Amino acid sequence: MSYIGNQPYTAAFLVDTKSGDGTTTAFTLTIAPANTSSCIVAITGVLQDPSTYSVSGTTLTFSTAPPSGTSNISVRYLGIPASGVTTTAYRTVTEFTATSGQTSFSVPSYTVGYIDVYRNGVMLGTADFTATTGTTVVLASGATTGDLIRTESFYVSSVLNALPSTGGTLTGNLVVTGTETVPTITSPASTALTLQTNNGTTAVTIDTSQNVGIGTSSPTDTGGYGKALDLVGGSGGCAFYMRGSTNPSTVYASIQYDNGSNRTNIAAIGTGNFLRFVTVGSEVGRFDSSGSLLVGTTSSTPAGSGDTKGIALNSSGSSSQIYSTGNNDTCAVFNRAGSDGATVRLRRQGSDVGSISTTASATAYNTSSDYRLKDNVQPMTGALAKVALLKPVTFKWKIDGSDSEGFIAHELAIVKPDCVSGDKDAVDADGNPSYQGIDTSFLVATLTAALQETKALIDTQAETITQLQADVAALKGKT
Repeated sequence: MSYIGNQPYTAAFLVDTKSGDGTTTAFTLTIAPANTSSCIVAITGVLQDPSTYSVSGTTLTFSTAPPSGTSNISVRYLGIPASGVTTTAYRTVTEFTATSGQTSFSVPSYTVGYIDVYRNGVMLGTADFTATTGTTVVLASGATTGDLIRTESFYVSSVLNALPSTGGTLTGNLVVTGTETVPTITSPASTALTLQTNNGTTAVTIDTSQNVGIGTSSPTDTGGYGKALDLVGGSGGCAFYMRGSTNPSTVYASIQYDNGSNRTNIAAIGTGNFLRFVTVGSEVGRFDSSGSLLVGTTSSTPAGSGDTKGIALNSSGSSSQIYSTGNNDTCAVFNRAGSDGATVRLRRQGSDVGSISTTASATAYNTSSDYRLKDNVQPMTGALAKVALLKPVTFKWKIDGSDSEGFIAHELAIVKPDCVSGDKDAVDADGNPSYQGIDTSFLVATLTAALQETKALIDTQAETITQLQADVAALKGKT
């Protein structure tokens, strides 16, 4: 098994033993301590002061050759004896001057099994003391007055600085630092790389096709768009697809919702350079390369309109276009692609109140006027008197100085309020003028009635004149 860092050992503190011969001062260690303070050296059970030896790599050198003896030199490594490795094990040395018969000594916190006890410089064996509480040491036999009792205790919260490359568990945070090449986490061949939460649930999956799944262990590119970032929650799902490297002209990116039976997505397409909107597998709209917004159609020139920019709407054989391609171009086109009929319908609360309809050569502006919409229908009277009150004027428009003629809205409202919208001198919430408007089509009925009243007067006057002429002729005949 391979490891990140050094291979862990069965004991938290590795011990090397060497045999002295009375002349050798340098000994080769199994592994390299980080420095001199990273190991404890004893000769024949007597702890050595760090000033009497030095460590360089795997070489331990004494200033004076140790005496002869079999395995009489011991080297105990603290934590992981590798250069540059920080461990959470720490060492505490405590010294006591014993009283007569004293057996119990209170020491700083230690991990049971990781404490050494010395009596007058000689290391005691495990049978000579008991250390099972983590805070006290009890000698097997009472000390003599003045004995120097020395303890070296170790508190270990994490000693093994090794992570197996297969299997095993890493507890805590994994932090990678440094300026080296970006670290790589690799899964076995033909195996997805997964990240799991603490309950064993797979949270993130990177499959062998480099699709990334969050909330799903089976990320898929259901639209055929290359690499996928597949987000799934509840009974539905979402996916963000990036451009496939093997077919870069197919799709640049796609954001997709897919619950298994219905799929809706927004996709930026490479071929043709457009952004499309898809629902239930069918395209319902797009932005094309010219900047046109197309709804229900894939052509920016439905029915041969000839315009190439703007908004094109198409539904059930009818289409509408709104264009603004330059100062001299048409701002809006409403193009009825089918037979004669309404091009624009105006509704209030769902009911038709007007329309603009077209034929092959004409346009009609229609206001609802069906008799079934009206009550208390009566002939109009007094129209001539109303017309006499109207004040038609000529004027110049302030914006460009052009000449025109018509009515002043608030003056017309006095005679025919149904012809005028808005209120005189009205302003909006920001204090800007809210101008009044006029629909002169509402004058037609009044003018027609006025003409009829005028005709009736003329007819009556004609009858009177005819009668007067007859009477004058009769008088002349008598004379």
